[in-house]
Amino acid sequence: MNTRLIGLTRIPFFLPLAAATLMLGVAMSFTAPYLSLFSVEQADMTPLQLGAFMTAIAASGVVASAFADKWSDRHGHHRELLLGALIASALGFLLLCLVRNYGALLGIGIAFLGTGGSAMSLVFSFARGAARRRHHRTNAPSRSRRCARCCRWLGSSARPSAR
Repeated sequence: MNTRLIGLTRIPFFLPLAAATLMLGVAMSFTAPYLSLFSVEQADMTPLQLGAFMTAIAASGVVASAFADKWSDRHGHHRELLLGALIASALGFLLLCLVRNYGALLGIGIAFLGTGGSAMSLVFSFARGAARRRHHRTNAPSRSRRCARCCRWLGSSARPSAR
């Protein structure tokens, strides 16, 4: 096990990439629970508005991820897209500090927070591109295999366990 970890550290950009992924995951896990509290307590959203707001952010993140992954695979500008997604997310959270109008919050959520949600998939796209540039083989699964694996996992977690 330790030799595998040592081998990973020799891959170019692995340590900064691992650190960025860790920080991004921690930041997302901290902000997600408080976004609903903010929406209800500070922006006075009704339950229906909150549901629409959260759904719009999630759906725009899926659309942004699909677009960004496809575009970066074609054109190879992984770093610029990742940086843009992170800046969009930071700008979106900054605007949440200033805006309380539901329509404006919905627009901010779709345009900035949803776009920022594509950053996690772009981290892996950046890693694959960096590995290709450095002539390292990657066993990165295709987009369709990743999708099938996620659907299989979701299907298995939705079924009640037989105990």
